[in-house]
Amino acid sequence: MRREEDMYASRNGTKPYPVDITPIYSEEAEQSALGSAIIDPEALAVLADMLRPEHFWDIRHQHMCEALLSLFARGAPVDLLSLTDELRVQGHLDDVGGEPYIAELCCAVPTALHVRRYAEIVYRDWQRRTAMRIAHEITEAAQQGRDDLPAYAADRLSLLTTGARQVVSLSDALLHCVADYDSAGEHLPGMPTGLSAIDRILGGLCPGRLTVIAGKPGAGKTTLMLQMALSAARAGSPVVIVSCEMSEPEVCRVLLSRHAGISLSPADVLALDERTRADQRRRLMDAADQIARMPIAIEYRPGISVGQLRHLLRHHAQRGAKLAIVDYIQLVDGRTRREQNREQEVAEVALALKTLAGQLGLSVVSGSQVNDAGEVRESRAIEQHADALIVLERADAGDALNPPPVRTVEAQVRKNRHGAVGKLQLGFSAAKASFAEVFDAR
Repeated sequence: MRREEDMYASRNGTKPYPVDITPIYSEEAEQSALGSAIIDPEALAVLADMLRPEHFWDIRHQHMCEALLSLFARGAPVDLLSLTDELRVQGHLDDVGGEPYIAELCCAVPTALHVRRYAEIVYRDWQRRTAMRIAHEITEAAQQGRDDLPAYAADRLSLLTTGARQVVSLSDALLHCVADYDSAGEHLPGMPTGLSAIDRILGGLCPGRLTVIAGKPGAGKTTLMLQMALSAARAGSPVVIVSCEMSEPEVCRVLLSRHAGISLSPADVLALDERTRADQRRRLMDAADQIARMPIAIEYRPGISVGQLRHLLRHHAQRGAKLAIVDYIQLVDGRTRREQNREQEVAEVALALKTLAGQLGLSVVSGSQVNDAGEVRESRAIEQHADALIVLERADAGDALNPPPVRTVEAQVRKNRHGAVGKLQLGFSAAKASFAEVFDAR
């Protein structure tokens, strides 16, 4: 059996533990955690939320965890056959012992009800092994006479709290508030939304905050969120767009239309003369080239579960994402227990988005539907968990079948945990997928 110690030694050329220490791990806990994830989708969501491949000691289990998380992230069904195929594609089927060992894991656990406990044991053992390795590294550094030993030791010890929030002293937090005040007139605290009136109220899109854009179908929720994504990406902030409704090409059409300032409606394109069409095509190509250079990732995930969403946002945050667009809350499957009503499901998604924003240091912007009364649909928990809530309402009563090229939309900032509320008048061009400021009606 090839374990973590052998893998570490082969990559680094040195043993990670002193020869007189036997690394700690529970083969039964590792097998039970993986077996539970294979036989129960809810258990897989728990595993994806708590563990990563490197938390396992047995390298066979590392490969299996990687394959399970890959299936989970894609929303693919997980069973003996799909896991076997995924391991074969990744080139690790023989490394894990083939289909017989996978079947053995499925039979090793009678129930998946205790998967959280199994995962806690696996993670605890990983922490202990890591502490042993770090202690050995710090000892060697001390023997070698490193001048920066305190900083080196602190850096190595930080590995033990991967994913945990750093404790900030009260004095540091207060000084940070004063620094924010000093710089308030110099630059925007958060990422720009592309609309200066909204930036003035919210201070931009700040890390750790959940902003909800609500409205009826056709109000422009997706357009406004993608406009925010473009603005943040142009400023250099990496963005991930999780679309539960629009495919990648559809999202790209909106981004292209907004960035180029061109309508891509077939009717509008057909009405152009040949010269104008050629000119607009050049503008589209320039816009496409510029967007392709921006740090934007698009994830089309219809039917994504709240567990898969957690895993996906963690994945992108670890790769540097600063802004996450989730379109939209009601399309995320929030079922975490077998008996939940719709309001509880939506509340689960809203809480997950707010929690992830805080844990990962992301600014999360998500869309939400409203009912005929203009209230956020299906759950007051959305408004409760949101740091800012912007509701879009049509301010003009034009012909729904023949709307004007630019119609007036009222953006109501109904909640702002960090500042003022108010109403803004915006011009919305559905054809060019853009919002522009008309005037401030506060």
